[in-house]
Amino acid sequence: FFFNDTATTEIYTLSLHDALPISTINNLTYNQNFSVTVQSSSLEGMVFNGNGTKMYVIGNSNNVYEYNLSSAYDISTSVYNQNFSVANQATSPHGIDFNGDGTKMYVANYLDNSIYEYNLSSPYDVSTSIYYIQVFSVANQSVYPLGLRFNNNGTKMYIPGDGGSIYE
Repeated sequence: FFFNDTATTEIYTLSLHDALPISTINNLTYNQNFSVTVQSSSLEGMVFNGNGTKMYVIGNSNNVYEYNLSSAYDISTSVYNQNFSVANQATSPHGIDFNGDGTKMYVANYLDNSIYEYNLSSPYDVSTSIYYIQVFSVANQSVYPLGLRFNNNGTKMYIPGDGGSIYE
């Protein structure tokens, strides 16, 4: 289980002891944390590639930062690789996700209530991103999106809003 802390720019991992609900506090064990402060002073979202060997974070610097992981999903093995600026479109990015094969990247922008879509010519390689190809407004559903995720086959998009709701 992974979560990010916007105040400390830390990514944390927790382990579940068994199939009990996550809300059962005794069912969670702290594993480790990883700071992205060197690259960004704010951490607004994170996601892994399909096999856990790359991690992507986005923050108030308007960049997507890519990290290589030598051991899948083990954030202690994270090494900064490269970044891609979304500043021309997203001035306050608060979420990031990829499609299933890594050829499209999506960025949720807080200030204009929009989701920006980018093509990647090489899967999961942000340096091959092509200027955004389209934008989708969520202004009618959400005031200020705080992230985004897709279901496994890409047929549903989920957007948490700052009012406490998740929009599908």
